[in-house]
Amino acid sequence: MKPITTMKHDVVFDVADMGKDDINNFCVSHYNGGDWEEHTFIIFDKYKNPKKVMVDMGGWLGLTPMYCSEKFAHVVAYECDKEALKRFKANLELNPKIKNISIIEKAVWEHNNAIMFGCKKDGQLGDSESSVFFNSNVGNDTMLVQCQTLLDSLNHLNINPRDVSFIKMDIEGAEKVVIDNIISILKFYKPTLYLSIHHHLLATNDIMDMLDRLFNIYPHCVVYNKHGDNFEVNRAKIVEHQLLDCVFTTEIK
Repeated sequence: MKPITTMKHDVVFDVADMGKDDINNFCVSHYNGGDWEEHTFIIFDKYKNPKKVMVDMGGWLGLTPMYCSEKFAHVVAYECDKEALKRFKANLELNPKIKNISIIEKAVWEHNNAIMFGCKKDGQLGDSESSVFFNSNVGNDTMLVQCQTLLDSLNHLNINPRDVSFIKMDIEGAEKVVIDNIISILKFYKPTLYLSIHHHLLATNDIMDMLDRLFNIYPHCVVYNKHGDNFEVNRAKIVEHQLLDCVFTTEIK
């Protein structure tokens, strides 16, 4: 498969050319030299730790895990969307030098069973918005996926939770369930948590409960803009302004 070289900040890797109409072209049209989620990559740069593990809950096409493979000692990436996973693997295969990514081909969840998973009615699998919340669109765009808890994934990979310094969680509304499940890990080891909050998929009470638990653990919650400026926020501001990408941390960088 023909490779296309991409660059973001100081990180260079190849992606698969699957045609201009394929979702993987996003790697070129938006990621490569573009400003797509520029704040996200600034956050990765600020909180990098070459001696620790990064967990990417929502690896999608592989862009964020491959970027972070140069910022952390090891990356554990969850992706269960079969279309995204196909492209993630194709992109990773073009970069044999990247040997520190472990793909978990399952949904991170509160148990190790299976769950229905799908996409929005006007979406498609692989579009980055598939979710356990879109599980009733019977047909090709709904599927049964296996699940695994974070702790079981780490145990399977022989990774001690204390070695995880950063968690990116962008799982389309499943964040409340997963945070409830990993609250002990967050409480005892306090990895930096980069959380995408999907206000349109969660009840306000659930969001407030989730935020209460996180603010009881972390002394700081900050948001970053595309210039790298940070702004500390509280629970009320997050809910009132429906802030999406929040960094819960013990140290602002």
